[in-house]
Amino acid sequence: MTEILPTDRDSKIDGPSAVTIGKFDGVHVGHQAVIDQTALSARLIEGVSVVINMWPHPATVLAPGMKISLLTTLEDRLDLIALRAPDYVQIAKFDVHFSQQSATDYLSSLREKLGMKVLVLGEDARLGRDRHAGIDELKQIASRLGVRVEVVDVVGSGERAGSGLVREAYSRGDVATAARLLGRLPSYRGVVEKGDRRGRELGFPTANLRVRSDLALPAPGIYKGAAAIVDQPESGRLAAVISLGTRPTVVENGELLLEVHLLDFDQDLYGAELRVFFEDLIRPQAKFSSVEELVDAMHADVAAALTLPQLPDELYEPWAPCRHT
Repeated sequence: MTEILPTDRDSKIDGPSAVTIGKFDGVHVGHQAVIDQTALSARLIEGVSVVINMWPHPATVLAPGMKISLLTTLEDRLDLIALRAPDYVQIAKFDVHFSQQSATDYLSSLREKLGMKVLVLGEDARLGRDRHAGIDELKQIASRLGVRVEVVDVVGSGERAGSGLVREAYSRGDVATAARLLGRLPSYRGVVEKGDRRGRELGFPTANLRVRSDLALPAPGIYKGAAAIVDQPESGRLAAVISLGTRPTVVENGELLLEVHLLDFDQDLYGAELRVFFEDLIRPQAKFSSVEELVDAMHADVAAALTLPQLPDELYEPWAPCRHT
């Protein structure tokens, strides 16, 4: 079982260790490959594996006020990292002090405190003040410390993965590409809030979730999806049609809202936490000329969702029950 190390910079473990460092935003398939290699390298040296996750996102410290749309909350990120089963995860508090360290000083501290013998990195990794040290410099520094650097440069069939590529896929509503890069479906976790009950009046009751401004989501539109009630795994995975948008037909300049119409389910979910999964884009958000035209479109959306295929259970991991209800 993965153990969370204290954030305290003075925390130590008995080495030898294989270590990887990064933001791991999204924990996409590239990140997964790096973490898996770290675990393998640790076994080969009969040591332990350590994943160091920098938090918060460095840009929030180095460029205050910059809008950052994260692919994962810290809680989800730790869940996803733990799924790869490293021995330890340490949250490295990224602050001004952390940002001013040289790569030499930082790697020296990891050598001393973690008994680091192997450093595993993606090919685009950079460390140190102003990100001054790339792979070649890091190899030189590590060599002086008696540390071997291993670089993971290819994922799966050769397709590169990156957090920026996932965001680009989100911006197009391209759930299939995002899922391939993430190794799972895009999802969002939120609390069901009371809405204006307009959906119920139109014959399509919805569970409404307010959207966090600091998290990235797919483009506004209507999606085939699913939902799981976080505290009720016995409820299974619930088929859904998801509306992510500003409701332009009925509201002028509305806020972004996530509305989940659960198929064959009509229970009170106010206050419950839902994990919502985006499976496929049915259509982009649209403004209709009348409420009647909107209702017709909603019927067509449900019909379209029912014709789309079920997806493999593993795409919902690690959060959703496998069975459908």
